[in-house]
Amino acid sequence: MAIKIPPRNIVRVQLEYRPDESPAKPARVGLSGNAVHRVVNPKLADTATFYEIPPGETEVTVTVDGAPVGHRRATVAAVGESTIKVQVATKRRTILLLGFWPPTDIGISSRHGMLWKWQSLQQDYEGSGYDVLAYSPTFFSPTYMEKDPIPKWGKGSGTYTVDYRNMSRQFWRIMAKHTPIAIMSFSRGNANVSWELEAAARNLAQAHWKLLGLEPPYAGGSADDNSPLRGHGTKPELPPDASLPAGAKRLSDLPISSIIAAVANLPAKVNPYFDDSADVGAYVSEYMAYHVAWYRDYINAKHPTEPQLQCIKAGHTHVGVFVPVADAEAAVETQLGVLIANLPKVSDLLR
Repeated sequence: MAIKIPPRNIVRVQLEYRPDESPAKPARVGLSGNAVHRVVNPKLADTATFYEIPPGETEVTVTVDGAPVGHRRATVAAVGESTIKVQVATKRRTILLLGFWPPTDIGISSRHGMLWKWQSLQQDYEGSGYDVLAYSPTFFSPTYMEKDPIPKWGKGSGTYTVDYRNMSRQFWRIMAKHTPIAIMSFSRGNANVSWELEAAARNLAQAHWKLLGLEPPYAGGSADDNSPLRGHGTKPELPPDASLPAGAKRLSDLPISSIIAAVANLPAKVNPYFDDSADVGAYVSEYMAYHVAWYRDYINAKHPTEPQLQCIKAGHTHVGVFVPVADAEAAVETQLGVLIANLPKVSDLLR
């Protein structure tokens, strides 16, 4: 990051780590620029370096570990008359996995769901430099209808439930807590072994969501809304997202074709395919699918120059009712690997 500094003889470059992001990664901080010279002093602390600069306003580049900073994970600020402060974040970004009805849930000790492996924070997952964490409702015992092999799990309990209003409230709380770099949501789909990657989800009018005993979503922008647009005013037909009209779509930007190819190569009972209809069912799963893409677009628009806060990828997958949990977990692992391969390298995030 090039910055201009006014005339000075000696400039102190101070490296600081944000107090909530530890342990700190050792780093070298420096300046580069025309006729800029380091002042050698063995008594200097490891995190402070002094430089002599030429007279007149000079443009210099601050570097950390030899790379220019100011991009993604580092910020630069001129402080006082003779100090440039560099703040470097070292905390890993988090990928969130969100599930609903089995087999897409975390599960319980006596019945694992496909997200069980990620029920607690997986730090530096598979050496990727990213942390991975899953959330889902908790489901205990299903019920069955006569001659219907599909289990009925109800709303569930826990962090969020299969409920429009509860899910939205908890969703925005979870996003604020983690500020994820990517989100993949999952929900139960057709009565088969499908792995259905959704192209988009819809900002449906309030009257167009299926209720099946649930209260409808709150009108976006209303006083009851749980999103950041609460109180900003509603749109005609009262969709949940007051920033777009009813019926508008938000797109998945997961690497869908690569995911399908990778999952198709698994020795697992899973049939991956792409659904470009944007009809995600008009139930709570589509509501979640819309939320993950909505959060990505919202946070990126809010922080256009702060990539360390942005969400790079988000999308939704429907999982067939009869996909065995072990096969579903293998497909999640594979999909996660493809996602990570399409995220920025962690070394780039630390620049």
